[in-house]
Amino acid sequence: GDNRTPEGIYFTLNHISEENLLVKKYGRVAIPLDFPNPLDQREGKTGYGIWLHGAGDDNRIAAENVTEGCVAFYNNDIIKVKNWLLPHQSAVIISTDEKSINH
Repeated sequence: GDNRTPEGIYFTLNHISEENLLVKKYGRVAIPLDFPNPLDQREGKTGYGIWLHGAGDDNRIAAENVTEGCVAFYNNDIIKVKNWLLPHQSAVIISTDEKSINH
């Protein structure tokens, strides 16, 4: 509920296709992440609904705070990315500083 993008290592869940997305702002596909994962839960982090998704209108990408904690992609890019991110098999690392990964 804080509209911030969590940092950590997350696994992808089942993709949500365009016909199942009720809001156009998510673009052509959404890829939910397993936030909060067990480590997040152990640290007392709560929340839900963190996705990788399209932008609907690509012009939204340039706007500040374009999402409510999710990671937005240009629509063509999320279509390419979805083919690499298999549900329940692919890890996604979200970090503002690559030096903090694996510490």
